[in-house]
Amino acid sequence: MDDADKADLYRLVRGWVLTPGYPTQTLVKECIQDAHLGRPDGYLVTNDNQWMFRQYRNSVSPNADQLVREALAYEEVTNAND
Repeated sequence: MDDADKADLYRLVRGWVLTPGYPTQTLVKECIQDAHLGRPDGYLVTNDNQWMFRQYRNSVSPNADQLVREALAYEEVTNAND
């Protein structure tokens, strides 16, 4: 998975986790796991972006917890360097 695709995925996941009124981290993780199994929820994971979740699973880790942790940490590091 290249860095640009990973950054897009991290921003997407981070937005869902941190935006008030969106699902909790637990529900986001369930949506990611469902995406790994080929069942996009249609909101976070759609037919148009499911490839990013699968690419992450195949090239980085199948662990949804890890994706959420990395997504949250990614923006913090990026903002600290601005």
